[in-house]
Amino acid sequence: MKIEGRYSFFSGPELVWARLLETEVLAGCIPGCREFQAVAEDVFQVEINAGFGAIIGTFSGTIKVIERDAPRSFRMVVEGKGPAGGLTGDVLLTFHDVGGATEIELSGDAQATGILARLGQRLMAPASKVMIDKFFDCLREEVDAP
Repeated sequence: MKIEGRYSFFSGPELVWARLLETEVLAGCIPGCREFQAVAEDVFQVEINAGFGAIIGTFSGTIKVIERDAPRSFRMVVEGKGPAGGLTGDVLLTFHDVGGATEIELSGDAQATGILARLGQRLMAPASKVMIDKFFDCLREEVDAP
C-alpha cells in the first residue's frame, strides 16, 4: 500500500523538524497513542489503539527515525503487531521551505499481515490516511499555535 501526502505549516522547516521529533509531541499527536517511550536514540516503543474497518485493537511496536538530513528529510520505519495481524511501513518525510513556511511531503509503503492483509487496500488505505491526517493536524496545532 502506498503512503503519500503533503502537509503545510506556517512555521519554517527548522521549527517543524524540531517539534516533529520531540517525544512529547509525537506521543500527543499519534491517534490512539496509549504508551510512547524512547528506548534508544531515534527508536521509540509505542502502543496504540487503532481501528481498520471492523477490526479494532491495541497494536504495539517500534518507530525508528533513520537517515536524518536536518532539516531537509528523514525516514521513519514502523513495525507493529496486534490481535488482527501486523503492519510494517517505511516513509520518507521531505521538508520543503516555501517562502519561510514548510511543506512536508510523505512518500512510502506499508504492508500488512494476518487479517489486516485480507482486508486489502480497499479498507486499509482510507483508514491509514485518516490517521496520518489526524497526526499532521495535531502537529500543525503544536507548531503553528500562537
